[in-house]
Amino acid sequence: MSGEVSTSEDLSHDIFLKVFVNLSSFKERSKFSTWIYRITHNFCIDFLKKRNKGSTVNLGEFPDVLIENEEENERKIFQLKAENLVAVLNEIDPEDKAILLMKYQDESSIADISEVLEIGESAAKMRIKRAKAKAVVIMNNLYKNAEN
Repeated sequence: MSGEVSTSEDLSHDIFLKVFVNLSSFKERSKFSTWIYRITHNFCIDFLKKRNKGSTVNLGEFPDVLIENEEENERKIFQLKAENLVAVLNEIDPEDKAILLMKYQDESSIADISEVLEIGESAAKMRIKRAKAKAVVIMNNLYKNAEN
C-alpha cells in the first residue's frame, strides 16, 4: 500500500510490534489472520492518511451511471497496464485503495472483507463497487491529462 519497499518494510516492522504488544487483546471472536489483517489495515490507512494529508484528489460526486455499470468499470480496471494501475492506486483514497487491494490482490472474500472492516457484506460489496467506479474516474482523468 505504501508503494515503496523500504517504507513497506518499516510499516511491517511496526505492525509486527503492534501485534506482539496487543497479542493479549486477541479475543478469538474471529480468525487470528483476520485480527492481524485488521490491525494491518488500520495501521496502513492511518499511515497513508498522514502521508497524504492535504494532497488528496477531490473528484466530487461520482455519477450513478459509473456505479451502476459495474461490469464495464471492472473491465476497464482489468485492462489497465501495471504502471497505469499504480498511478490510479496512488491517486485513490486510502480506504478505496485498501478495499480494492483486499479484493483483487489478496483475493479476500466478501465475508472476510466485511469482517476486517467490521461492516455488513452488502456494505462491503457497495464499497468495492464505489471504489471501482472512483478508480475508473481517476483512470479517465489520467488519460485525459496525458493527452493534453
